[in-house]
Amino acid sequence: MEKAERDSDDFSGIGRTAVAVLIVAAALRHPLRLLKGVCRRAARVVLAPVVYVAVRLWSLRKDRRPTFEDHLRRHED
Repeated sequence: MEKAERDSDDFSGIGRTAVAVLIVAAALRHPLRLLKGVCRRAARVVLAPVVYVAVRLWSLRKDRRPTFEDHLRRHED
């Protein structure tokens, strides 16, 4: 029996299964990168208000400088 001739769709001796695996891997590689970017952007959008509130509350807890009104009240007492 003679060996069958190579098909024109043969990729340098790589079997069809290997070609299918390579195509699936290449197809999945790009959407995963896109998904990572979308997740990062969504995390920023979700965390932005939380960070804003945290910074606002932290700044309110800070010791404040005395105002002119505080100065006047101190002399009245």
